[in-house]
Amino acid sequence: MNPDDRNRYQPASPNNPQQPADGRLNAPQQHTEQVARDQAEHAYQQAPGSPYNQTQQPTYDWQQYHSAWQQYYQQYYQRYYAGQLITQRRQEEEAKPEAPQLSRHTIVGSDSIEGPKTRAEQIRDDLLAKVRERTEKLRGSNRFVPIVSALIVGLLFLGVQFNRLLVAQVESFISPGSTVNVSDTIIVDPTSTASISADPRLIIPKINVDVPVLYNITTVDEKIVQAGLEKGAVHYNLPGANSVPGQAGNMAILGHSSNDVFDPGNYKFAFLLLDRLQPGDLFYMNYQGKRFVYKVSDKKIIKPTEWQILQKNTGKPTAILVTCTPAGTAINRLLVYGEQISPNPSTASAAPANAQDANPAEIPGNSQTFFERLWNIFF
Repeated sequence: MNPDDRNRYQPASPNNPQQPADGRLNAPQQHTEQVARDQAEHAYQQAPGSPYNQTQQPTYDWQQYHSAWQQYYQQYYQRYYAGQLITQRRQEEEAKPEAPQLSRHTIVGSDSIEGPKTRAEQIRDDLLAKVRERTEKLRGSNRFVPIVSALIVGLLFLGVQFNRLLVAQVESFISPGSTVNVSDTIIVDPTSTASISADPRLIIPKINVDVPVLYNITTVDEKIVQAGLEKGAVHYNLPGANSVPGQAGNMAILGHSSNDVFDPGNYKFAFLLLDRLQPGDLFYMNYQGKRFVYKVSDKKIIKPTEWQILQKNTGKPTAILVTCTPAGTAINRLLVYGEQISPNPSTASAAPANAQDANPAEIPGNSQTFFERLWNIFF
């Protein structure tokens, strides 16, 4: 092979165009390069026009010649770039500063020792230590005791003061009273000879009410009326509104819609659903062994001080059911008017004559709240 041709195909390195980068080859590399050179030499000798092949017929096997030199170049550059990569990595390792070693920590209560910790682990341990320290300080501090105590007292006060409002809402939701007018399905024959209990009672089928009625309270005094409401509904002895079943004129019947859960009595929610009654609904009153039937004709909401409205009547035998509204409060009074339809209202006797007038401050309602009772004690 012509030396000029060899130099033409000799690869150049960055430092020496005729030699590899490091200038030295180990034994395997020298053998590999020698094999590649021999293959290239052989291909050149077999090429057409080669002085080594003047006596032979040209074969023109340029593909073998090209493949040999391509293999040589591939092996050469593989070795070259591999050496460069190794050199670069070695230089980086030598230039890299040594990482600081954190101190070793002995585990409390153990002879074992933890290995060096990373920076992230050290930061995490420092944060946990600070949290534990502050938690221990808070546990030993009494700064939150007054706040917690105040919250507990406040919740207890609200529960005692406004329990009737909460309980009233719950009771109105779970009450079995129907919202459908079922009273029309109850038929009472006025001529029936079936015996009626002598116990005076008020029966309102639509809202599932069946309570005793007290007719023996002869005053409008608030405390006495409240004591009577613990035992059932109360016939209100207000002149002009104190008729009894079978008499002409107005008859006022009082009942609680709600009351304090700590107060005595089993009828604190007797009239809770009274506002569901509509004109045309029926209710019944048993009095002296006789049943009287009333049909709802009207509803009103008045202020507690407007007790004179109870005294306005048309001369017909009329029952007025009275309770507080909204449920759980004593802000207003709900009046439900019912006209007697059985027995025949024309057979009703005259209204009672009242020797003296009574002027109450207001129509009785719920009992006093806890705060109102404390106010009355101290003021």
